[in-house]
Amino acid sequence: MDFICDRHQLLEDINIAEKAVSKTTAQITQCLLITVTEDGYYLTGNNFEMAVKTSLTKADVKKNGGAVLEAQMFYEIIKRLPEREVHIYQTDENFARITSGKTDYKIFTVSDAEFPDIDEVDRAARCSVKAHILRNMIRQTLFAVSSDESKPVFTGELFRVEDGLFKVVAIDGFRVAYRQTADNDTSSHISAVVPSKTLNEIIKIMPQDDGQTIDIYFAQSNVAFCTKAFTVTSRLIEGEFFKYENLFGGGHKTALRLNRADFLSSIDRASLIPGRDGKKNAVKLSINDGLVVVSSKTELGTAQDELCAETQGDPIDIAFNPRYIADALKVIDEAEIDVTLTTPFSPCTIRPVGNQDAVYLVVPLRIQ
Repeated sequence: MDFICDRHQLLEDINIAEKAVSKTTAQITQCLLITVTEDGYYLTGNNFEMAVKTSLTKADVKKNGGAVLEAQMFYEIIKRLPEREVHIYQTDENFARITSGKTDYKIFTVSDAEFPDIDEVDRAARCSVKAHILRNMIRQTLFAVSSDESKPVFTGELFRVEDGLFKVVAIDGFRVAYRQTADNDTSSHISAVVPSKTLNEIIKIMPQDDGQTIDIYFAQSNVAFCTKAFTVTSRLIEGEFFKYENLFGGGHKTALRLNRADFLSSIDRASLIPGRDGKKNAVKLSINDGLVVVSSKTELGTAQDELCAETQGDPIDIAFNPRYIADALKVIDEAEIDVTLTTPFSPCTIRPVGNQDAVYLVVPLRIQ
């Protein structure tokens, strides 16, 4: 392995590939694989659950080959090099030289044969979507993924393609976040649960060019996200996802339309007084005739705020975990929301006004 490349581009590639570097598992997963061909190089990180491989970067290649370097040390070295041009080459099987200007490093390497292989993904089932659409769909649903490892299927998001719609759903048992888009190109019916850890890393490296398309390929046990800059391969989560479809159906007895930012601020103010255990207590909504009273009561005090709203239907008193309501309001981009309720013990739905592609459901708390 012997090549010369641009330091800034190499740093960008490291920042992408290191998303699959692990600091807690096997030592090999704390490393990056450099593979050099006659046309350039690419980097690979692999923590056994997710792998990230950068696209080929052009370089002045003097000798093909590959080596495995400790990722954090490699990044810190490249970041501090004084010149734009970097020369990386192996002196023998166990060491590589990194030079730039008058700076010279000699670091230990591992044979590329020891690096774990990436599982190939059958590309028969595909869904293509614009980068900015996928970024928003993940951003506006990921908060509702469960952290309870005893129910693995809820620690990921359902990706479903049917009837021309690409849908993303997250459920944690107390709330549901749902997004869909008709702006996609797909080859077949798809239903798969993608780990939230994978999605968290993907949105960090997703292209900023909103016009760029991301191709998502699904196999029985894994998935691949492909762009011009990288390919992310991840395992899928096994298990049957909750049948959420019926949750959004049916009628309602109370409806209100209100300003999203004002509602969020009111929830925040009412939840400031904690219980004796230091945790936020329930926030109660009392809805009647154009007015929403937002209140809370704990052993340490009370709080009350009022909001004007367009209301229809029956008066109702209902209570929620304030964080569950606030999390949904924070990811909505629209200025106004529609909220529908049935009983004090039934989930409420929140929909952005003017956006039929998003809906959120929150389960209430029982109050005395």
